[in-house]
Amino acid sequence: MKLRVNAEDIKRGKVVDPGRYHARITTVNDKPSKPNENGETSMNTVVTFVIQSGAFKDVPITVYFNEKAPGTCVPLMTALGYKIDEDAGFDAELDESTLGGREVDIFVDNDLYQGRKVNKIVQYAPHK
Repeated sequence: MKLRVNAEDIKRGKVVDPGRYHARITTVNDKPSKPNENGETSMNTVVTFVIQSGAFKDVPITVYFNEKAPGTCVPLMTALGYKIDEDAGFDAELDESTLGGREVDIFVDNDLYQGRKVNKIVQYAPHK
């Protein structure tokens, strides 16, 4: 097998030190989930954040938000300035036009996925 590994591929595989990072949302895409045991799928919104400075500049970290767990987007939306009414809820469109290019601080920790260390965003804050 012959492979061409580019700079983005190398950065995507880099594990960052746990901490707070200034990041920009670079891509937002919808992607169906894998089918469950009944063959049903749901929709994921896949958001890629890219660290903007420091030793891990340009390292991308991807997060999946699923339509079956809409509350998982609340911390991100709050950090981006959305007004959250805990009694009434809120409507938000998670797509390139509303999220693309936005900047936020991400708090990254390390996790294990299929036996390898990966980056995991655990919290969001407004970027100042």
